[in-house]
Amino acid sequence: MEDNHVVKNLATLTFDFFIKDRIKSGDIDLQYYPTEIMLADFFTKPLQGKHFKLLRSTVMGWISLDQLKSSLTEKSKGAC
Repeated sequence: MEDNHVVKNLATLTFDFFIKDRIKSGDIDLQYYPTEIMLADFFTKPLQGKHFKLLRSTVMGWISLDQLKSSLTEKSKGAC
C-alpha cells in the first residue's frame, strides 16, 4: 500500500516538473481567468440567475468569450 503512494507521488512530481518546464520554455501560455468566466462551471456546478444565462450564452455560441470577459469587466466597474 505504501509503495503505491510513493509511485503516485513520483508521478505527480514528474507531471509538475513537465508542466513547469513547458511554461519556462514558452510551450504553454498560462493565463489567469476569474472564477466568473470559468466555462467548465456551466457543466459541473448548479448555477443560478444571470451567471447561468451568461455562461449558457457563451457555451451556445451566442456570445464570444471576449464578450463574456467584457461583460464581467463592465459588471465589476458598476460595483465600485
